[in-house]
Amino acid sequence: MPAPKPAPPLHTRYRSALVNRILMGALLPPVLVVMVWALAANWPADPMRGGALLATGCILLVVAFVLYVLVATFRNDILLTDSHITKKNTWPLADKELCLDEIAGFRTTNKLIIIEPTRPDLPRLSFQSSIEFHDEFMAWLSSNYPDLDQVESAKFKALLLHDEQLGSTPEARAARLAHAKQVGWALDVLGALVAAWLCFWPRPYTYATLATILVPLLAAVALFLFPKLMRLEAGRKHPQASVSLAVLLPSFSLLVRAFADVDLVIHSAAWPVASGVALLFGGLFAAGSRSSLFEHGTLRRGNRNEWLLLLMCAGAYSYGATLMGNVAFDKQAPTLYQTQVLNKHIIKAKSATYYLLLSPWGLRPAPANVAVGREYYQRKQPGDSVTVATRPGRLGIPWFRIVEE
Repeated sequence: MPAPKPAPPLHTRYRSALVNRILMGALLPPVLVVMVWALAANWPADPMRGGALLATGCILLVVAFVLYVLVATFRNDILLTDSHITKKNTWPLADKELCLDEIAGFRTTNKLIIIEPTRPDLPRLSFQSSIEFHDEFMAWLSSNYPDLDQVESAKFKALLLHDEQLGSTPEARAARLAHAKQVGWALDVLGALVAAWLCFWPRPYTYATLATILVPLLAAVALFLFPKLMRLEAGRKHPQASVSLAVLLPSFSLLVRAFADVDLVIHSAAWPVASGVALLFGGLFAAGSRSSLFEHGTLRRGNRNEWLLLLMCAGAYSYGATLMGNVAFDKQAPTLYQTQVLNKHIIKAKSATYYLLLSPWGLRPAPANVAVGREYYQRKQPGDSVTVATRPGRLGIPWFRIVEE
């Protein structure tokens, strides 16, 4: 007996929310006009020259993207009939359509509604959740189709609670799962705290650096203590515990602080150490999350976001922790060099960065720009002397600082 057709909702067309259309319609056209005017006013004399060609191409891509977003805001609608659902797309993307009986279910994220088909050869419909009559549409969707994330989460939780390796009784396994979530939550909070400490008030500097380096390693230890119950990134609907913030926030706070504070004498000296740290960090977390990242010795399907998070954090942590550890724990006496200001300039983006061009010194055989504070920049003029203090680095990566008298 065929399944009954889903009851139709009150509306058959779902557009982008009215507030989105008003905002995009009011803001994007002036942005496009300004960008096109700026491009025309600064059109290079030789547009085919390397740097000019690259800059012009980038600006044109941004203009095309803004134009696409503007058109898509008014063009990308959802159409419903008694038998089909259609996602209207903006050229060059083709419209996508599913029969209502070809819908397996739906998923939701913070920004998207995703409709999954019953077969892999059918299109997958995804669209912004900020649509008109959102509550009505979601009521129709949930009354006729399952939330696949909730279904999969319930199945996975049932498997965990029946896994005798995680406890002798279902109650013991449930208690262990709850404990894993508490530990994951505590590590996430700790990660946020140490990241804020290092970024906004790193005093004492050595302790702030050490704490930020250690918290992701504690998260890795927790993954081994709670196998199958904890993973790097579980998702908001998944029953497993997650330590994503405990890894992500400290890793990027180390990277940001390293870019702000550390000047290397020879940049290439950091790469061998940072590469080794990245391999160890990535291997540690891949082993700790092996139950979610691997299946029968191969990569588990559907975990793209978790792999992406792991790679991003491995890169940020390895470079940030290497440079910050090399500087924060270097207790050796500095070697002082005298050099001279050859020139000075300011680069203005979101904020101004002040540079002095210094003559060769020590291991710097050629003139090089060095970022300094605004007040020191204002005091120094071409021809003035500057003192540079260099240290060998705790990890053998030489670094330096300007001695601002």
